[in-house]
Amino acid sequence: QHGEVEAIALRIVRRLMELSNGERSDWRYNLNLATGREVLLLCGSVVEILRREDSLVQVPLPCRVYGDIHGQLLDLLEFFNAFAWPDKRRGDIWSMSYVFLGDFVDRGAYSCDVVTLLFSLKILYPKKIFLVRGNHEDRLLNMDFNCGGFYDEVISKYGRVNGTGALVYEKFARLFARLPLATVVDSQIFVVHGGLSRNPAGGFLRLLGASRNRAPEIPAASAYSSAVDLAFVDAMWADPQDAPRVAPNPRGAGLISFGPDVTARFLAENGLGLVIRSHQVPPNNEGYCVMHNGKLITVFSASNYCGLTGNTGAVLVLRPGGTVEPTLHWAPPLERLAEVAIEPPEDAAATPAAVRRGRALQRQNTAGAVENQLKQAEASPKGTSDRAGRLEREVLRGAARLIVERKQALFSYWEECDRLKKGFISQAAWDEGLRVVLGDSIPWKAMGRTLRVDDSLTRDVDYRRFLGRFRVVVVGGMAGGDRWAEELLGRFYGRLLALKGDAGSLEELEGFLGGGDGKVSPADALEAFRWVLGNYITEEQATALLRTLAAHAAPDPSPVGRSIGVFEFLSRLDVCFQHQAGVVKHQGAAGAGTTGTTAGAAVPGKEPSPWARSVLSHLGRLLWMEDAEGSPKAGSARMLEVFRYFDQDKDGLLQREEFAQAVKTLLAEYRESLPDVLAADTASDERISELVSCVDLSGDGLVNYLEFLHAFQPVDRTPGRGLQTDLMEQICTTIWTNKPSLLRTMQILEESGGAGAGAGAGGGGAAPAA
Repeated sequence: QHGEVEAIALRIVRRLMELSNGERSDWRYNLNLATGREVLLLCGSVVEILRREDSLVQVPLPCRVYGDIHGQLLDLLEFFNAFAWPDKRRGDIWSMSYVFLGDFVDRGAYSCDVVTLLFSLKILYPKKIFLVRGNHEDRLLNMDFNCGGFYDEVISKYGRVNGTGALVYEKFARLFARLPLATVVDSQIFVVHGGLSRNPAGGFLRLLGASRNRAPEIPAASAYSSAVDLAFVDAMWADPQDAPRVAPNPRGAGLISFGPDVTARFLAENGLGLVIRSHQVPPNNEGYCVMHNGKLITVFSASNYCGLTGNTGAVLVLRPGGTVEPTLHWAPPLERLAEVAIEPPEDAAATPAAVRRGRALQRQNTAGAVENQLKQAEASPKGTSDRAGRLEREVLRGAARLIVERKQALFSYWEECDRLKKGFISQAAWDEGLRVVLGDSIPWKAMGRTLRVDDSLTRDVDYRRFLGRFRVVVVGGMAGGDRWAEELLGRFYGRLLALKGDAGSLEELEGFLGGGDGKVSPADALEAFRWVLGNYITEEQATALLRTLAAHAAPDPSPVGRSIGVFEFLSRLDVCFQHQAGVVKHQGAAGAGTTGTTAGAAVPGKEPSPWARSVLSHLGRLLWMEDAEGSPKAGSARMLEVFRYFDQDKDGLLQREEFAQAVKTLLAEYRESLPDVLAADTASDERISELVSCVDLSGDGLVNYLEFLHAFQPVDRTPGRGLQTDLMEQICTTIWTNKPSLLRTMQILEESGGAGAGAGAGGGGAAPAA
């Protein structure tokens, strides 16, 4: 069997070598290096090799030290191509040792392929390849959708059939537990993933050497942890700092940062000259950074980490005599990654990237354009555009996870910045909030320019609308879960929006939906659903539609069996309609197909200009916040009151003149609360006419209540005191946030035979969307 395993390992290395030197194509997105059975054989062989290694390994010079890779296989291949592959036929494997400093997996798109390649090299050259554990070689962290992803990749790649994917993942986890915690190179250089120990009495190396029976999960750091466990945690998680001594680390509870005095003391105690570690993108945004008076080097090999960081990757070459030679690998320029779209801009031609490209083309003559193309080709590896696309989507997922997880904290921070409670903040406050609450791991300012988060006219940011772009939605499942209900409600409301003339008046809406008493009962709803959607709607389906409608109405949900007012019913329909339209828009941006009629397809009307969007957004926020207690009932009552006030002829519709007067009056009433540029540019009849054309979705020259409601409906109507999302999102977010614990619990139940009855059911999952 050993011969078979070596043959598998050699085939994998040679195949990647051949592919990486050949024409770049879509092979990277459909890479199948080994079957599940072959991966299990590789893991078993590597475990046997690691049994013979200590937790603290001695490595000879010369050697190359690689930092975090995080599933970015193409970075690893680029480095191998730059130096020469670790191959006995063409490379320097017999004269050079290779040290890989952990964090092989998570976040990147090729984690399985990265570890498969590294394990293959370890099998072929066990005395020359050294794999050190990082904080992401952790069974529970890999299952955490917030910062992991390796578990999902393994299950997706090797499947759930006969439990192969779960078995491969468990094998990986147990192998990670066997990885050494650190190395000492030529008795001169200490090499570790994280950092140094908090133990002031010394003995860090001794404690690492004593950590022999390690678990697949890195232990937690607490007051009850043993000295061995704390040394283990620090080797995985600690970071250097400029301040002296040891301090709490913002990464999490129980973690530490250490100062230059800690580094100097450690080196003096152990007769060493240098510490090399990885674990974070260097603060200078290069692939490496020298700190602590030249006694500590951070190296990071994943270039352009997560797609928008813009850092270079690096590898350190350590040679006899104590020399350290960094080799840098350049990531694609940030300007070439300007197509990131969380919620696609409404006017693609007006994105900053498109404007920059247009201006650049105007300035360039033919010779200059050719020269620019040559420079880009020289500064970027082959196939960069394809790779950039994958990284962009990874950044999208990473940013969405961070924002969804800390939505409440972001809202509270920005609400404090919004002193006048207008619902808008400056770009500087928006950027500062993201950095303070979520950290600097993503260049938020660059992302803000790409996503056009600010109002194109006033340049301020509607922070409630921004947070509304990020939500957890249910995906997958055999029948798509309850998405059919949201799609039908969206179609129902879209057809109501298309009503023309008197059919959309207040009197007709009340009579059609309320049955004469102004209340929508379950029976009234069933009749309306059947009238608009068709007689095939059953009573049970109508009840399900009402339940879905109520789920989008928190913090004031009504029991399904209770009647509600017609105009509150319409307000809830608009909330659900916008939610569904956002989901469809997100799916379209991600390239996912949809079936049936989408909610967005039912809305006619002229696409609003940036000016019109700005006016409707600002006035809508002020209308809904004034006297609205954060509930659909209070908000709809306020909007109905305003509509009736301006309906001078009391026909239940606003003529163009009445709507124009309403806009002028509202602009005058809220003059002090609106940005100057809006008030100054909105008084003309031409502007008012443009606004009417945008709001008049049915195209009949009138504005009915539904059009009025839809035009001024902000995404989030909460007037203050904390962000309150709808009930559906609360449920999805709770499941998603606790996904690692739920996954582990289900695994335990499945292993004990407690989940057999549901093993064959099609399941959906919760995922952050934007």
